[in-house]
Parts: sequence; C-alpha cells; structure tokens
Amino acid sequence: MEIIRRKACGKKIWVSLDETTDVEQRCIVNLVFGVLGDETERGKYYLVNVGVLSKVNHSTVAGFFNDSLQLLWPTKLEYENFLLVCTDAAPYMCKAMNGLQVLFKEIAPSTPLLPSPVVTRWGSWIDAATYYGKNFDVIEAVIATFDPEEAQSIQESKILLETEGMKESLLFIATNFACISSTITRLEERGLLLSSAISLVNGVLDELKSLQSDAYYGKLSNVLYKNKGFVKLKKVSQIMCGEAIIDETVQPLTMSNMLCMKHAPIVSCDVEKVFSEYKAMLTDNRRSFNFENLRHHVIIKCNHNL
Repeated sequence: MEIIRRKACGKKIWVSLDETTDVEQRCIVNLVFGVLGDETERGKYYLVNVGVLSKVNHSTVAGFFNDSLQLLWPTKLEYENFLLVCTDAAPYMCKAMNGLQVLFKEIAPSTPLLPSPVVTRWGSWIDAATYYGKNFDVIEAVIATFDPEEAQSIQESKILLETEGMKESLLFIATNFACISSTITRLEERGLLLSSAISLVNGVLDELKSLQSDAYYGKLSNVLYKNKGFVKLKKVSQIMCGEAIIDETVQPLTMSNMLCMKHAPIVSCDVEKVFSEYKAMLTDNRRSFNFENLRHHVIIKCNHNL
C-alpha cells in the first residue's frame, strides 16, 4: 500500500470501480486507479481495494468508495487531484458518485474522509466519535442536502443527528478520550521499552483522573488492578528505573529474569496480527490446503523478515 500511495501522491488520478458476483454468491466490488498526464504510467492501473457488499445500492457503493480512498489517502483526501470516475453507468453507481461529489467538492472540500470503525479495533470507534465531534456541523450540512426518501440510511442519519444529547456526547468523547486511541496505537509498536509502555498507560490514567466524574478512571484502575501480570510488570519497570525495591511482588522472577524484561510487551497485538495473516490464506482457491501445509505456510509468511 505504501508503494501504491506513492504512485498517487501529488498526481492527477482516475478511478474505476465495479461489482460482480463470485461462486459463493457474494457481491464483490473492486476499485482501481491510474495516473493521468504521466507517460510512464500510461496503460497502468493499481488495485486499491476489494470488498464484499451485503447488498448493492448507492449507499453501500459510496461506503466502499469512501473506504478505498481512505486507504489511498489515509490522512487527507487530495480532492484537487481526483479528476475522473469510470463506472458502468448503473443508476446506483451514478447516484453514489453524485452524492460523494457534493460531499468532497462542493460542501466540505477540506474535510478529511470519514473513518471506518473496525469491530476488533476498539480505538477505531473512539477515532470515529472524535471525527464526528470535530466535523459535526459539516456532516450535518451534507446530510441535509440528501433526500430522505431515497434511502433508509439517510432517514436514520437525519434522526441520529437530531437526537438529543448527540452533539454533547461526541464533544465529550473527542475532548477526553482521544488519548485512549493514540495510546493503543503506541502500545502496538514493536520493540517498545517496558518503561515506556507502562508510562503510556499511566498517562491515560492521569488523563481520566482529571475528569469531573471518577467513573472512567475507576473503571480502568479496577481493570488494571485485577490484572496481576500487569501489576508485576509495572513493579519490574519501577525497579529497573530505580524507583522501587525488589520485594515479594515480583516473585518468582529472579534478577536475571528481570534483566530480560527491558522490552517485554504488555499487549497481545502480535498474535492477533498472525490471525489476520492466517485468515488471509483461506482464499477461495486455497481451500484444498490440509492444515499441516497451511500451518507451515502461515509460519513462513509471518516470519518473512528472518
């Protein structure tokens, strides 16, 4: 993706997307792009995203299109370089693109793309709430241009925007909980010092402690207190930093054990990344793998840096 992003960076591009039905009767949609005005890129295109739609209409296509551009420009849409969309001219495709044109170029040209929360990544939901808190007025203006009779999703969006307390809740989350998402991302870094990881968690505790309600600080404190492994690692970190003495808290760890803990991880994201690699192996044309061969293949792929 980094190579693909460099291809698009600062260049005028065209985009093409379409959908099909595979042998499993799934609605598969693809999005590709190419570079305009560069002779070395003539005739070339790059696949940005492949997705599965629960159903095919202008709303789901627009959502996929948005997610794909988020992959291409993860920080900010380079709308001035996005010149052309090629589709099969199906009515739902045209409707989706017309709606997105209103959002990107007419009403909110400087607004970054909508975030895509992921069920298994808790921080992404906080990022989404923060985004909507910061851009609520713009999003409200965009939704107001849509006809509620065109789709159930538009009707539901209008109702949500008018829900009592919605603005205040989003503002509260954006103001006070963005630190949780950024800390989760930092804790996923490889080779992080144990002391740095513990310091990041303590930083979140300090942020939550400053809130008027102690419910949030109390919840996190209670979770960490019940995690005996975290308590022990925290004490080891304090000892290594010269802030505590060795006592029964760190037993049965020995001195030599603790010397090995300088870069000890405190999160399990590495093994979760392996699950992602494993699931990526099970494409339609790879179902004939027996498990032993699949096991070898996953191990090789996940250790490619050796």
